[in-house]
Amino acid sequence: MKDINLISFNGPYDNGMSVDLTPDGPIVPGPEISDTLKFSTGLTSFYGRFPSITSGMEDCIDVNNECNLVNITVDKLVFCGTMGVTIKGGSKNIRVTAYNCTGHGKETDVDIGNWSDQSSEPTTGVMLDISRSDGEPVYVRVINGEKPLLLPGSGPYKFVFPWLWIPRWIVVPVFNLLHKLHIV
Repeated sequence: MKDINLISFNGPYDNGMSVDLTPDGPIVPGPEISDTLKFSTGLTSFYGRFPSITSGMEDCIDVNNECNLVNITVDKLVFCGTMGVTIKGGSKNIRVTAYNCTGHGKETDVDIGNWSDQSSEPTTGVMLDISRSDGEPVYVRVINGEKPLLLPGSGPYKFVFPWLWIPRWIVVPVFNLLHKLHIV
């Protein structure tokens, strides 16, 4: 199934761009939308400020395919899809800021380095500045990537399977096999 994204920013066309969509009000996708905000195709040096974002079937925010230096600030994230935030596909130096999150993703709230059909490179340099309005932990899963930098004053965070002490050389092939078998 091909993803349908509500709002997309892609390199090289949107490289170096700074956008502020907060005056537009909450962004709530229809039922056919996979990802509400999509950042892809080598997007570089991008800053985006967004109002309340409700997830599509999959994500509020999906960053994929070797994005670099992307800074995303959101007034509120409403997690009700598979994941809340996905950062994968060799993306690096990505910062996500949101202090008012509600709900949980069905698998996890933040997914780093999941399988990508666009790049198998690890995801590195992720900075999370995310908090929930109810004080519950933000659940984070790291597969093919580095542990994110958790910025002071955010969280609390809870890392879920696969735990960070399991080496990447074990985790990545197992998840790739499970994806190939359509188990995950």
